[in-house]
Amino acid sequence: MSIEKDLKQYKEQFKKEALTSDEKRAIRLNIISYMHKNPLEDAHVYSGMGGFLGLFSSKTPLLKYASVLVLVVAILGSSFGVSYAAHKSLPGEFLYPVKTSINEKVLSWTAQSPKEKADFYIKLAQTRLQEVEKAATKGKLHAKAKTQAENSFTVAVGNAENYMGVVGKENALARAQLQGSLESVLNAHEVVLDALAAKNSGPEVAEFTETIRAKKKLISQERRKIQAELFAKGDMNSLKINAESQLKEAKKALEKANIVLKNKKPSLSAGTYITAQENMGAAANIVSQGEGHLEDAKYSQALELLQKGKQTADEVDMNVTSAAQLQLDMQLPKVQSYTNSETEINIDTIK
Repeated sequence: MSIEKDLKQYKEQFKKEALTSDEKRAIRLNIISYMHKNPLEDAHVYSGMGGFLGLFSSKTPLLKYASVLVLVVAILGSSFGVSYAAHKSLPGEFLYPVKTSINEKVLSWTAQSPKEKADFYIKLAQTRLQEVEKAATKGKLHAKAKTQAENSFTVAVGNAENYMGVVGKENALARAQLQGSLESVLNAHEVVLDALAAKNSGPEVAEFTETIRAKKKLISQERRKIQAELFAKGDMNSLKINAESQLKEAKKALEKANIVLKNKKPSLSAGTYITAQENMGAAANIVSQGEGHLEDAKYSQALELLQKGKQTADEVDMNVTSAAQLQLDMQLPKVQSYTNSETEINIDTIK
């Protein structure tokens, strides 16, 4: 195919591309958050030529975040822009390097604190996995695409781990909770990829899934080691504060996952829906157990259970969303509920 035909093809593709409402909202909220955290230091009005020139003074903070906004607008503002059109590209496609090297680099600048950056890269790791799933569903996960996807996934996870390490210097429990979030992402999408592999989507899917399993094992081991050390220290005030925070997050996750399950029900197979519903019941039970331990001042047990409950709800959310989008009949792993006696005897049995 000639260069002229290539350009014509991509120009037609650009016309069809558009951000979803959720994508636009996420970007808008990130920009607003950045602006709030980096307010103007001087709100006086600039007037006349001197005021205009003053806008570009190194001492003037008015353009403190202008470069970020200009680049975001450059990505989002033109329906014919290469960067704009790249956001839905998949591994192995022509525009994918633009998406990973330019678009996402710009968007990463709106995350300011180490925790925000860790969250950003955790979500980016999930995006990488969703791309692999879509490519596999379309029969486009060939060897080159798989290699490109693995490299991008490894970079996202590596960046997330780096920022989690920074967070851990101030709050080791916060680091463990971020690791739990990444673990949930890997758990959920491992199930999706296993289902795709079972449909004979090619050896690349199974090979990529092994990469996820290996990374998940390391993250889980590190998280448990950190938590065990902190629990052994017995800093009750820190454990209480983190358990209270985790309870709020767990309840939000339960509420969100229940809404997603209700909305996606028409697109799910009977088996997927029933297991997802059962897992949500188990998640609610686990969170309730954790809340009881929190009230009894058993903060270590409370934190472990609340994290497990949140992870379960998050995984149902991700599994149900993927099953609906890919029209995939998935055999979801069933989550065990726990009784008071079981959590009293051996908290370490919770995986």
